[in-house]
Amino acid sequence: MRTQSRFFIHLRVTMGVLGLFMAHHYQAKAAPPVGTAPAEDGWRMMRRGFAEKFADVTLTSQHGDKVQFFADLVKDRAVVVNFFYTSCDKTCPDTFAKLSRLRREMQPVFGRSLRFISISVDPERDTPAVISRYSRMVVAESEHPDTPDWLMLTGSVEDVTNIRRQFGLVDPDPVKDRDPSRHGSMLAVGNDGTGRWSYVNASLDAELIAMRIKRMAGWTHAMRYGNIQKDYLALIPEMQPPGQSSVEAAPLVAPRSLPVLSQIDGKFLAVERTGQPVRFAELRGKVSVFGHLYTVCPHGSKAVLETMSALQKEFGSRQDFHQVNFALGSTRETPAFFKSYAENISVGDASPWWFTTLDQPVLEKFVTTELGLEAPKPIPAEERLNPFDLYENDLRLVLVDQEGRVRGRYQVFHPDPASSQTAAKALQEDIRTLLNIPATAPTTLKPTTSLP
Repeated sequence: MRTQSRFFIHLRVTMGVLGLFMAHHYQAKAAPPVGTAPAEDGWRMMRRGFAEKFADVTLTSQHGDKVQFFADLVKDRAVVVNFFYTSCDKTCPDTFAKLSRLRREMQPVFGRSLRFISISVDPERDTPAVISRYSRMVVAESEHPDTPDWLMLTGSVEDVTNIRRQFGLVDPDPVKDRDPSRHGSMLAVGNDGTGRWSYVNASLDAELIAMRIKRMAGWTHAMRYGNIQKDYLALIPEMQPPGQSSVEAAPLVAPRSLPVLSQIDGKFLAVERTGQPVRFAELRGKVSVFGHLYTVCPHGSKAVLETMSALQKEFGSRQDFHQVNFALGSTRETPAFFKSYAENISVGDASPWWFTTLDQPVLEKFVTTELGLEAPKPIPAEERLNPFDLYENDLRLVLVDQEGRVRGRYQVFHPDPASSQTAAKALQEDIRTLLNIPATAPTTLKPTTSLP
């Protein structure tokens, strides 16, 4: 790590410790400010009784249930609240990925006492039907019986704005405030039972967010005022005492036995982005990865392409490795479109990576009969996130061996980021097995470029 980066990390740690100490020391002495401006509402955070000032508006969840925001969700509870909109393709996906991880990791600490709540800042577009489908994309259902539902909520513009105003998360310029793309990535974290509330920036490292949530939402003194210095030191390996390490050496990964799931024929013609016809049967003798590319789905496509880009970086120089994206040919998804699309993510025409389009009957037969994926499902008009959002596709990546046999399907797009990483890592190691490359110590696949 560079000296400058280490300096800023240490500065952030110092300021965080100082901030927590000052908040604890002066909380009882702080006088409530006068007025109801958003900035003053924000100042009232961390004060007992703050949440009692909420107007108890009625919102609708992704399940279609009506709930009272304060009485049903906040009163006497600990909560993490974030604001989102379904067409957001910038901060929202990263925020949901972090929150999914935090929810899973903090369950043993909080049990049923901590609830995650997400509220749309674009309620006119984000109807209950729309957020219902969106929730299936970004929210991982917990299998633990003591984990409360993660509620995604929408309501009237007036009621949602009222809640944001109570949190102090509105823009003083009404024109800017009506633009959902300007919403911030700030989390509101609090515990109405203990009267502790604060903001947490969702752009921070997940470990720092988790620590701040425990400080603010924790029920016990140990959670709120534990060994702060020890917790922060645990996040910075270079500050560990000599001879100690927070990361143990990872053992080598033993290759696993791969089943044969199906066989692809691939003798039909597809059109590659160069405009040339290709047959998937031409890839016999190579290890291939196939993935459905649905460019109007910003979350799924991003996850698929990030994984494939990382695979390209590791295996793309080999003559016995190839990747294929396939999509339904349309007025939008044309070879010219995919040629530009590939160039945008730094995939040249000579790269062992095809971007192909297929006609509907051929695509559905190939997806279901040969790859063994689910058939594309039409999306009802009222649930579409945008006008082009016509189908819900199975976005698992499929691994095919040198003889055209399907050896694995990998869900690299998943609401739970840990599940996505596990799938991507398994795919990487299975490719190494088929290519007869020795297994490596566990690594995390990283995207090689900024993807749309």
